[in-house]
Amino acid sequence: MHEDEGIADPGRYIIDDVDASVIVLAGTGGVPVNGSTKMQLAFFLMADDIPGFADQVGFVPHRLGPYSEVIANRCAVLAREGAVRDDGETILLTGLGA
Repeated sequence: MHEDEGIADPGRYIIDDVDASVIVLAGTGGVPVNGSTKMQLAFFLMADDIPGFADQVGFVPHRLGPYSEVIANRCAVLAREGAVRDDGETILLTGLGA
């Protein structure tokens, strides 16, 4: 998925590894991720264990830690389409994303 694509037609949407990871992290035990910084950190830590993942999302140094524009864009698209809820403080999987 590219950052400008949406999931308006869930029957035709195919998620990739990044989208799936956002959905898994946002839905783990119904407990929200405490903000985008922690989401970015979780991806950064996870990237060590998944071959090629760090290259796919392209982490760069940032003032609060590692940052990936790819991850930020995917979270924004999934939130805009209703698969996750991002209220600025927490990110949580919705019923649509489940």
